[in-house]
Amino acid sequence: MKFLTLALTVLVAALALTAPAHAQNGAFAPYGTIGITGSGTGSVLNSTTPSGNAGIGIESSTKHLLLDVNYTATFANGFSTGSGYTGQVTGSGYLKLGKLLVGGGAFYSNQVTGFTTVQQLEEGTKTFFQTVNVSQARPFVGVGLQFSHDRIIGNYILPGGFSITNINPPVADRSFNVTNEIFLGTKGIRKHIRFTQNLAFSSNLTGSTTTILRATTWVGGGGLKFVL
Repeated sequence: MKFLTLALTVLVAALALTAPAHAQNGAFAPYGTIGITGSGTGSVLNSTTPSGNAGIGIESSTKHLLLDVNYTATFANGFSTGSGYTGQVTGSGYLKLGKLLVGGGAFYSNQVTGFTTVQQLEEGTKTFFQTVNVSQARPFVGVGLQFSHDRIIGNYILPGGFSITNINPPVADRSFNVTNEIFLGTKGIRKHIRFTQNLAFSSNLTGSTTTILRATTWVGGGGLKFVL
């Protein structure tokens, strides 16, 4: 959590320094995001209440490079912190080969959620609340396509540092995500607004010593990106 706080502080300072000096798609372009997501396991929706997210970042889009560093906070029930939250810092870089994007990056995330367990004791039934704290620091590689009004990137998440409390860690994790940005225009207010969509999949082994299954979870959503 200390690393996450430090990274966020550095990002905010960089935003303050670059915001007055550069415009959209120049050397540096600060931005803010807001959106909602839903999640599920296989074909089953995990919750009917979507998660809310908000973030800030800096993008650099030049002739040969696309660079980005951002922080995103996600809250379990809309924008309420009552059911947990996730903070994530991500840095990425892609080489532009015509319309093709090739590159990767890394992220650090800290997720805090809670769950209840019911136990039958001598004095009666009691309900216990436990907190699950998941920290990850993982690299990724990706490819994408850049068009005049659309940018789509797919990333495969590589193994990295993983820490988890109170539940079993995932086994044989395979994760990837796809993000898409639709540019509304190049003039007026429209050049500052983009529609964003994202879809992420994570597959892990689960089950007992006699029956091993691979469970796939997914997270999908959309939102708006406001670029200076």
